Amino acid sequence: MRRLATLAIVLAVFGLGGWAADNWARSRAEDRVAAVLQTRLGVGQKPEVTIGGFPFSLSFLTRAVPSARISAASVPLTVSGKGVHLTGVIVDAERISLEGDQVRLARVTGTGVLSYGDLALISGVPTSSGGDGRLRLNYTARIGSQQFTLWVTAAPRLSEDGSSIELTAVRLEQEGTSATLSQAQLDRLARPIPLKLPAGVRLTALTPSEGGVAVAAMATGLSFTLS
Repeated sequence: MRRLATLAIVLAVFGLGGWAADNWARSRAEDRVAAVLQTRLGVGQKPEVTIGGFPFSLSFLTRAVPSARISAASVPLTVSGKGVHLTGVIVDAERISLEGDQVRLARVTGTGVLSYGDLALISGVPTSSGGDGRLRLNYTARIGSQQFTLWVTAAPRLSEDGSSIELTAVRLEQEGTSATLSQAQLDRLARPIPLKLPAGVRLTALTPSEGGVAVAAMATGLSFTLS
């Protein structure tokens, strides 16, 4: 019995030691990835990185981990040639492998919030919340010999391929203007907003709110070099 008890204690000590070492290795790897991302993204605050898989030490043999999550307060992004920022960013990556100096990610999903100021940069017209999940946009229109500045609200909808925001159910705000436009004229005025994202990234959802536009995106088969 004493031998069994001693053996149990030894195994427990080694088990705890292995667990602590595994957690230490994971923490070091997460910190290193966060530092690389901070430099690559050009952000002032180091993002938070959580690497999945247990035991983590197994990744030294397989050179792969099943998942990782990255959280960042703000991330710069180029959309349709315009420099914007996403805030409250959360990115989940699945099946991450290292081949030489190439990091490959089988699938990546992410969420964040785009400000109305940045959306205005992309759309090319003043843009704000229209309430009830709608956008409020300002256009200049010529009707006959007169030029009017018009505010309209519209329900945004992603195009099927995710390459633009289509503006549907367009309504004219009558306050402050005497212009009268037909629905066909309003629809022509509210042109789709182009969404040219980084290669391989596709927007999958957007939801306007008072604080900005919550967006979700997805990408598959991404890769980048560590150097």
